[in-house]
Amino acid sequence: MIIREYRAQDWERLKYFLERVEREFSVSFPDINEKNSFYDIFLILLNGKSVVGSLGIKKRNKSVEIRRLYLLEEYRGKGYGKKILKNALRGCKENGFHPVTAETTYDN
Repeated sequence: MIIREYRAQDWERLKYFLERVEREFSVSFPDINEKNSFYDIFLILLNGKSVVGSLGIKKRNKSVEIRRLYLLEEYRGKGYGKKILKNALRGCKENGFHPVTAETTYDN
């Protein structure tokens, strides 16, 4: 498993991942596009060439908001969510962003 920032060449794989998440959670992603123009940092979790997880970071002055943390069902409960979140929090701390807020749904 690899965690890294989204790149434009990942778009087709990310789009497939988002379609699966949309079906499972009945959500939409108007804030995510090929150029990733909304998020300052958008991390993806890769299993080989497949996107299996995501996390978006939006800067708000000296604080950040963490959004769009999703994992495909078969990757949940294995510590991958914790890994991608720790990776994001470490990057926020290293860049002096504090506090960090997170968005979640009512059933998480």
